[in-house]
Amino acid sequence: MDKKIFLKFLFATLMSLMLTFIGTNVYAAEAKIKNPIENPVATPLQPNDENDFYGDDATNTNFPEITNAYATIDPFENLNRKTFAFNRFLDKIIIRPLAVTYDTVVPNVAQKGVNNFFNNTDEIPTIANDFLQARGKQALSDFTRLIINTTFGIGGLVDIATLMGVKKHYTDLGLTFAQWGSRNTPYFVIPFLGPSTLNDAPSLPVYYQFLTMWPMIKSDGTRYAFVAMRWIDMRDSLLPSDKVINQSFDPYSFMRNAYLQHRAYLMQKAESGQD
Repeated sequence: MDKKIFLKFLFATLMSLMLTFIGTNVYAAEAKIKNPIENPVATPLQPNDENDFYGDDATNTNFPEITNAYATIDPFENLNRKTFAFNRFLDKIIIRPLAVTYDTVVPNVAQKGVNNFFNNTDEIPTIANDFLQARGKQALSDFTRLIINTTFGIGGLVDIATLMGVKKHYTDLGLTFAQWGSRNTPYFVIPFLGPSTLNDAPSLPVYYQFLTMWPMIKSDGTRYAFVAMRWIDMRDSLLPSDKVINQSFDPYSFMRNAYLQHRAYLMQKAESGQD
């Protein structure tokens, strides 16, 4: 296989793995706080150890029946559960071990700097979506954060803007589509990419190609290194949520409920004009 083609394939794989946990564990962590929707599955799974939690049921097709509560929003549940188990298996054998090693070896101050740097780069798509949603005041605030942290914060390694009281916001292209009228679409789990909906999923390639800094990096090696670092940094920051998921009766339903509830919260917050 041509070396360049192989490297591009590897890069695409790393991007997918990174997005897996951007789009899964973060919602589970928040669900612990937000009192997620009561589990609608008739016979919830009860993981008793790490092997159960990480998906020994990857080849099991005898999943619980879908109740009326989610028959509309999750019409692909049987397929989604298989994909979910596959994604979690990848985490068990590849992603989590790398994140744990990173967390153990790299000093906390260095981890914080890396996390701040990537959070600063995330301001770029946030600003773009602020404008697409006609939120000029928020766009100005987010642009101010980007300038302050990029200059005085040494390229974003230090979050000076937060120390100065400039509030950080979150929005994405899926929320922009919701603002434009596309919402309440079916839930499904994408291989490698994790939880999504028919509203959010199409935004991923657009987001990457046009609203992030990665395509601007011409050197393949440099781009791969940055994406791999972002992937490990994100998974490291989500390690505490593993216990939350492990304690749930049915990790799949827990993730789905948390994801949909959190997206609904973000949509309502955007509609109300809250910062």
